[in-house]
Amino acid sequence: MTSLTVLPGPVAADTHPLYSPPRPHPHPEPVATLHALANMGRNLIRYRIHGPHAMLRPLFISWEINSVCNLRCPYCYLHDRSYGFSDRGLSFEDIKKVLCRIRRVCGDVMLLGGEPFLHPAWDAIVAYCRNNLKLRVRCITNGTRLVDHLDSVRQLSLLVVSYDQKRCTEYPEAMADMRRQLRAVTRACPDLAILVNFVLCADDDPGWVIDRFERFARRGLNIFVNVDRHCGPGGVDRRIVDALRRIKHQTGCVHMTDTTLNRLYDTSRTAPFCHPTLLPVLDPRARLIYPCCYYDEQHAGSLLDMDYDTLLRVSSARYGRYPFDKCAACTTTAYLDAAVTVRKPVEGIRHYHGLYNH
Repeated sequence: MTSLTVLPGPVAADTHPLYSPPRPHPHPEPVATLHALANMGRNLIRYRIHGPHAMLRPLFISWEINSVCNLRCPYCYLHDRSYGFSDRGLSFEDIKKVLCRIRRVCGDVMLLGGEPFLHPAWDAIVAYCRNNLKLRVRCITNGTRLVDHLDSVRQLSLLVVSYDQKRCTEYPEAMADMRRQLRAVTRACPDLAILVNFVLCADDDPGWVIDRFERFARRGLNIFVNVDRHCGPGGVDRRIVDALRRIKHQTGCVHMTDTTLNRLYDTSRTAPFCHPTLLPVLDPRARLIYPCCYYDEQHAGSLLDMDYDTLLRVSSARYGRYPFDKCAACTTTAYLDAAVTVRKPVEGIRHYHGLYNH
């Protein structure tokens, strides 16, 4: 497969007035961990004082830097986005401005798409985050472009690769190639934390799913699960949930809180309130999709035009009323894990401490 050409040449040092470089530290990763946990503590205190509508600092900010993708997985929410699979993202200069504003509020960014590796400036974006802003970079990818960008993959703090039975059925050759590329990455980047993200659908074969869980866990890869939001009411097959619990207990490779795993037994129950401000999502135009990542019509502006705190206040004033009628049977486990952090602080802090230390 041919990859898109990235912007050539070295990345210039940032001169944006919104950003001042952090002081160097001989052990940057532990410092980032402490900052993340301190941020979480401040969030919990604000919640206890001001309630669930308090303006919370994010654990990290997710950004769909494009919506272009070489796959069309049937459960992907981009099918319902107003911009579909056609937005190629911002220019590199605008991306730098947005990243500077992200750096002011947190030290971690999650880059996703679409397929983020298809952004023409992908390698330059990762280099700029790591070398200029000292941002920890996570990425969600379908894994079909990994070996074309090994240098940028080495700079990631966390690589999230999407893999599930529906995807393997729809794209068997692409997924076979992805497995080959993933093996190459694990050899080339032995210290890289890798998380395999499964989407569970109603017609999945539990035996197939459990077998893949066990294979990835034996390789030391972390596992995360979402449930197809169109799969209908009811719970995930009990055999799958029991296997996740067993693998988590035996290996620690299942990266989900126990509370969220419990909820998989019955996804028809109304979800507890979530905390979108803990896990905010930006669309390809850097607009804050608030409060739920599935509904892109709920945005009040772009991080290109205002700082994060102002954008969050505007979005909260416009859309921040709980509960939402669309929250029943929510299957977005990342949001639910964030809610667990607020409702059960000990469990939540242990969960995210593990994430930051992978």
